[in-house]
Amino acid sequence: MSNDELDLPIRRLCRQFPGVPHDAIASILGDSYRLVVEATGAPEVMAAERLARLRLEVRTRRPALI
Repeated sequence: MSNDELDLPIRRLCRQFPGVPHDAIASILGDSYRLVVEATGAPEVMAAERLARLRLEVRTRRPALI
C-alpha cells in the first residue's frame, strides 16, 4: 500500500468528519486497510474506506457528512 492510494480516501473522510484530526483519520483508515487485507487477502481500498467510515461514525456518534 502506498500513501498515494490512501490519500484520496483520507481527504474524503476528512470532509465527512470535519472535527476529527487528519492524523486520527489516517490512522483509522490505515488500520482498517490492514484488517481488510488480513480478512480477505486482497488490498481493497474501498472496503477499507467503508470500514473506516463506520468506525468513525461510531467514534463520533454521528453519521458521515455526505
